[in-house]
Amino acid sequence: MKTGVDRPRAFTLTELIVVIGLIVLLLAIAVPSFSAMVRSSDRTLAESQLRVALATARDLAISAGAGHGGSGRGDAAAVFFFDQGGRVRVVPCIQVGTLNDWVRLSLGNDPRNRIERDIFVPAPLVEPVRIPRGWSVRGYAPAGTLDTGRIFTWNGWYEPNNDRRFDVNRGNWVFPETDFFNPAGVGLDGAAAAPGDDPALAQAGGVDSSGSNRQTFMVRFEAGTGNLAIASRGQALVVAPSTAVGFRSTRAPYRDYRIDRAADPEQFVRQILAPRPDFSNDINGMTKRMNLIGDESVDTVLVRPVTELALYDERLLAAGVGATAVNPATGTLYGTRNRSRSWPTSPTYDLSLFRVPQPNGLELTNRVNDWIEGRPITALGNRQVPSEARLFVLQRGGGQLREVTQQ
Repeated sequence: MKTGVDRPRAFTLTELIVVIGLIVLLLAIAVPSFSAMVRSSDRTLAESQLRVALATARDLAISAGAGHGGSGRGDAAAVFFFDQGGRVRVVPCIQVGTLNDWVRLSLGNDPRNRIERDIFVPAPLVEPVRIPRGWSVRGYAPAGTLDTGRIFTWNGWYEPNNDRRFDVNRGNWVFPETDFFNPAGVGLDGAAAAPGDDPALAQAGGVDSSGSNRQTFMVRFEAGTGNLAIASRGQALVVAPSTAVGFRSTRAPYRDYRIDRAADPEQFVRQILAPRPDFSNDINGMTKRMNLIGDESVDTVLVRPVTELALYDERLLAAGVGATAVNPATGTLYGTRNRSRSWPTSPTYDLSLFRVPQPNGLELTNRVNDWIEGRPITALGNRQVPSEARLFVLQRGGGQLREVTQQ
């Protein structure tokens, strides 16, 4: 007998397949669009954060007023760091003095080895600005500004090594290599010597030699005016104490002068630079200062001003230069080969990211330069890979960022 109530009808197999197919199709359309939207949002945020960091440093320079004649402070700078957290951090810093340094401690007091370097410290009560994860900033180093690797023509800034080299006769886009070092201060050969007691011992690769792996770039603003400090193109040092403490309890002069415990880094640096009875006026006194706050100390980073910056996505860079991925530890092309999840203790490329034939360090650097500038990469069949890197130049008056459109 017919009850008048219709029983619910189930979907047929064909109908289910059609519905599933439609869902897959919609996802295929939506996921790339969503990913592009997220990347666009991150790119906008990265540029915004970059502008905030530069504006903060410029405001510090203006507030310095009369510079050394007033507050005792000089120029201000936005200094670029890359930390083990895998993000670029821009630190507003202030100039607090000048150190008579040596390019290499092992070469001693040869006139050709001497160099003056301004000292910067992080500005008190000013928070660093972080760039979104996966996005990085590089600075443009003009031809002739990087270390040559040859005795008495070198300058210490981005020294070449076996897995990361530069063509010093061309311009290079350099990465903030601030955390690719041994934080315990022991040299790459594992030497346990204490070079703080004798400059000759620095050759053994102790506390001082590990610190020379730390280098980056900055945007420097003139005290009082806030203009780009065009006249100050020389090298400088930024105080950034190592997190390690073991060597500080046993090695001179670190056990006696604990920069890692300094409540006021500015005051610490001024006290080290000032004439004092515990720092003799001879070679030993000079060496003690350089061990504490010179280039080869693990507690400082060697920097140089730049006027051009590149903002880019690390994953797109890796794909553009032929890598299969980024290093899982750093999220960049830097890393420890064949131990890719360990943090590198020197600024080396992870060349295992590339298929055979793998590029060498110089070839990879040139690929990076070409990709950022939108040039065809010879090693990849001379094809031009869209870089999507955003290039900026700093205007001299006011120091504002101006984007440069790639042709």
